[in-house]
Amino acid sequence: MPRSRVTPFKEEHLLEYGLEIAFRNSTTKEVDSVCCKFCIAFGKEGASTAARKRKVTDNIKYFKRPFRSDNYKSHLKTHSEKWAEYQALNDQEKRVFFALKPVKYINTLDAYYGIDRKDHTFCFDNDIVEKVIGDMLFDLDAEDEYSSKERAMST
Repeated sequence: MPRSRVTPFKEEHLLEYGLEIAFRNSTTKEVDSVCCKFCIAFGKEGASTAARKRKVTDNIKYFKRPFRSDNYKSHLKTHSEKWAEYQALNDQEKRVFFALKPVKYINTLDAYYGIDRKDHTFCFDNDIVEKVIGDMLFDLDAEDEYSSKERAMST
């Protein structure tokens, strides 16, 4: 790949363009993919449905190498109103911008499992909880960890 097409990811772009790191290389820890927080929080802003031939997609936009700012800017046109609002903020306000927004229904367990009601309970077998929380999070070989595990699993 030519040197001009290897553009590495710049951490300052996370805040500047409303991005989130999606994947890192497990050995080098370099960023492999980032996603658009506007897609996650708000979805795409579409033109009126009468003017469109297709439905506006709910897909989240992911960016891979080369990480070029013109690609981010081009995509952010699909979030024109929220993007303009975001650009007017200072860095501190940008850091909390997405935290203050409600999560879209499509990005929840309710949507994934097709549950329409909010008052539901997920039940898990005790053996699953023991294995996932107990054995994976606590080192059974360490003596002081055993008492911590017992306390955590008793609640």
